[in-house]
Amino acid sequence: MKKNGLLVAALSLLLVATVSCDKTAPVPFVSPIGFETVTLGEMGYLKESPFNEDGLLCENNYNAEWNAWKGFACSSLVDSVTSGYTNDLSVSAGKAYLGEKFAVVYEDSAVCKFSNNGEYKIKGLYVTNSTYAYLDMKNGSAYSKKFGAGDWFKVIIKGFSATNVLLGTREVYLADFRDGKTTLLNTWGYVSLEEAIPAKVQRLEFYFDSSDKGDWGVNTPKYVCIDNILVVR
Repeated sequence: MKKNGLLVAALSLLLVATVSCDKTAPVPFVSPIGFETVTLGEMGYLKESPFNEDGLLCENNYNAEWNAWKGFACSSLVDSVTSGYTNDLSVSAGKAYLGEKFAVVYEDSAVCKFSNNGEYKIKGLYVTNSTYAYLDMKNGSAYSKKFGAGDWFKVIIKGFSATNVLLGTREVYLADFRDGKTTLLNTWGYVSLEEAIPAKVQRLEFYFDSSDKGDWGVNTPKYVCIDNILVVR
């Protein structure tokens, strides 16, 4: 019986060693999407067409007649002091989070999705205000108010499956003057999606809301800059 016990123990150790040495199982790794391979125009941005970075397709709706766009643009513009809509592709932080390029998201229902229709876990991403939105909230404009006590502006990130199931929602305050706070983001901040959107997603959609509203909805310029989306492959 003692010999049989030793044999079983030896076989068990061999099985553990065999399993732990199995090289065929895929090992997940985090792949940052930083938009550095996107080709920009001579003005330092791309707002006229969709773009694909490492399998993530960023959608864009461009109107050539009005030179107007919504959805996703890619930019390297870092003018943090010029106010107004003509500077809508600059980042308030004065630099990309990493490298030289970042994405600018404008208007509700902006979509980025995995182009192979696959689903991946997204750990998080980095966000900050665009210069346009930041200075509008800081100083006010003809169309929007200067933020004061009680005001707020947020981006709402929704994750969907390939079968269009809403998997979770994460709200991020880009400005928050409630309850004595004076937050007006002009530096890059990390936003974790691991708890709010724990499942693998096929796409993210972006929406905006603000305390500053009028007859036509939100008055605050509906922009956010994003960089370094962390995807688990």
